[in-house]
Amino acid sequence: MCSVELGRQEKETGADLRLSLKLFQKCQSDYQRYCKKVSPGNMRAQECLEDHIEESGFSAECKEELENMIAKRVANFSLDTALRDACASDLKNRCQHSLAEIDKDANVRESALNCLQTYKEELESDQCKSEVHRRMSRAGSNILFDEVLASACKDDRASLCSDVQPVGVMSSVDA
Repeated sequence: MCSVELGRQEKETGADLRLSLKLFQKCQSDYQRYCKKVSPGNMRAQECLEDHIEESGFSAECKEELENMIAKRVANFSLDTALRDACASDLKNRCQHSLAEIDKDANVRESALNCLQTYKEELESDQCKSEVHRRMSRAGSNILFDEVLASACKDDRASLCSDVQPVGVMSSVDA
């Protein structure tokens, strides 16, 4: 029961900037600067902040917290509510996988995410296309932001690049 409750709370705090005290405190000024017209909830504020993360005036503490949150979301697909909501239909119709199947099996999840990336231009939902493109763009900045690539390269990263920490992501996050 405890792990279920913790998972529920993490989903809720990940979807609303106001519910994540750490993110809210570290990103309040950046939110006011870049996203004040974006209402919090359903990951809107976080995604707005993520879209501005490379701006020259973006604070280092907010960037670090956002990157840690992105890495957690990538490592745990159940936390990525925006992608899940936008792509549920495409995952089922195009990729032949339900969210329940994806949540139960890491191989199915990897296959489904690969499918979304492969068919990014043929997806039915424009919102899903947008979410997939957003995530692929972010993945270019840090390998841990692409679950499929991070998983495929994990052993090579450990043996060849063990002394290299992905930029902005704390060592406690391991994909």
